[in-house]
Formats: sequence, C-alpha cells, structure tokens
Amino acid sequence: LAFVEVFDGSTSKTIQLITEDLIMIDSLRVVCIGSSISITGKVTKHPTKDDVEVKIIEIYHIGKIADPMT
Repeated sequence: LAFVEVFDGSTSKTIQLITEDLIMIDSLRVVCIGSSISITGKVTKHPTKDDVEVKIIEIYHIGKIADPMT
C-alpha cells in the first residue's frame, strides 16, 4: 500500500493518492518534490476523515526531477 500527498495548486489543501498495485508503487519511487505527474483514478471518501482520496488507476510521469536538491 502506498500513499502520495499531492498539491495541484487549485487550493491550499493537498489530496492523498493511494494504490496497492506493486508495479505502480515501484513507478512512484522516482517521484519527488517538484515532479510533474498526471493521474487517472477514482475519488472516494476517506475511511476515517471527513475528506476524499484518489485510488490510482493509471499514472503518467510528465516531468521528473533528476536531483531534487538542485
């Protein structure tokens, strides 16, 4: 199970992405602060918070940051 907290700029809040797919989890390992991704997913109610989360169906890497410290 993997969780990704994203900020899309449309609001001051972040949204949580989740997946249990091992291939997708492996592809998320290269995502770091400043990376650009596009997600297709299903919006669902968070099980314990009064909020929503997105279950990832597909992920597309648009722009990767080689070294987030530079």
